[in-house]
Amino acid sequence: MKVAILSDSDIQIENYITQNPFHSVVPRTLDKRDNIVEYDMFITDMAEFTVENLNWLQENQGDIKSRIKSGGLLLVFLNNDSCFEFHNYRYYKYFFVPGLENEISLTIRKIGGIITTITPNTSVISDDQLDSFKKISKLSYSDFSLTCLSPNYRELFSDPSGRPLGLLNQYGAGRIYLLPPTKDRDEVIRIFVKDILPKLHVNFSLDITEENATEEWYSSLVKSIPNIASINQKIDVCHNEIKKLEGDIIQYNLQREEKEKWAHLVRKHDKILEKRIGEAFEYLFDLNANEWQHEPKGNDGPDVVINKEGYKFVIEANGCTGVVLDKKANQLLKWSIDTDYHEHRPLLIGNPFREKELSERPTKPEELFAHSIFNTAKLKHFGVLSTVSLFNLVTKKLKGDVLDIKEIQNQLMNTNGYISF
Repeated sequence: MKVAILSDSDIQIENYITQNPFHSVVPRTLDKRDNIVEYDMFITDMAEFTVENLNWLQENQGDIKSRIKSGGLLLVFLNNDSCFEFHNYRYYKYFFVPGLENEISLTIRKIGGIITTITPNTSVISDDQLDSFKKISKLSYSDFSLTCLSPNYRELFSDPSGRPLGLLNQYGAGRIYLLPPTKDRDEVIRIFVKDILPKLHVNFSLDITEENATEEWYSSLVKSIPNIASINQKIDVCHNEIKKLEGDIIQYNLQREEKEKWAHLVRKHDKILEKRIGEAFEYLFDLNANEWQHEPKGNDGPDVVINKEGYKFVIEANGCTGVVLDKKANQLLKWSIDTDYHEHRPLLIGNPFREKELSERPTKPEELFAHSIFNTAKLKHFGVLSTVSLFNLVTKKLKGDVLDIKEIQNQLMNTNGYISF
């Protein structure tokens, strides 16, 4: 049996995997179309995709589906959401999985704090496989919700309330398993290969039957018909043009996402907002990647730290649906007295009224931040600014406007209270 990994994973299951098409090579340089039939089982971990294998999957998704339908298996380890972001490019993860070709087919959301019993569904799992699936359930997490609109997928695992936590699609002669996130992925795969597969009675043989032999001579006959070859050449040219256009679309999407991320400055909160603030400082002040950090001490520390020689900042960020409260200023002061940041200038950066359009948001500082914050800023010497100001600076630079960087740095370093750009 041959197993192919469809994500950039380091999955190891002893000697069962004979080749990983995404290690040590650039997939877009390979022509794997003739080799898909050699594989009996496909495994993918949705947490470990990279841009490099997107083109390969697009080109080969039809062959992957055909191989599964003829008697292959696909194991899909689900991640916490149905899309992923890589280099700021969102790409639907499950497009190559039969029945899950569009974004509304499968939705997965993280639910914090949910720990419950995971039970295999005995209506789709035979008695001789039940113990093996119970072992898998004990290795699985249950802190997510799963919604599938494809009618061909049946519940594989569930919790006591009936909430589905895994799915099975008997696709032609093959099977597709959508498995919950796991504590030990390699062990789950070993259970499948050693314990479950022998009991599935799947025929991995691809020997040419008499019918296939008939199809072979018929195909040769068709190729001998005049002008068929030239038509096939024209079709190949069209396919190549389509592939080029698909590659262009991917690149344009990458470029668009690189620009779209700046809108997060005035819409998002929590970690996304914090990262965008750090990236805004990097972009505006030409920082190196190692000159700023996001949550260098985890949750027990500042949100963003800028370590540029000559101007260092320790930043508390807050995105909220109303005004920024004074407790955020107190949090900032706590970080500023940390011995690691005694040379850093404290900044409180808020995204108040983040759900409102910019034109509908208050404009006066005291309507955006609690009034007491400004008194504290003057006494304790820290700056206060809105992410709208950062957004304005970023968009000006994107348009090619010349920014007075020294003046911006001067205001950030020396203004105690509200700063506006």
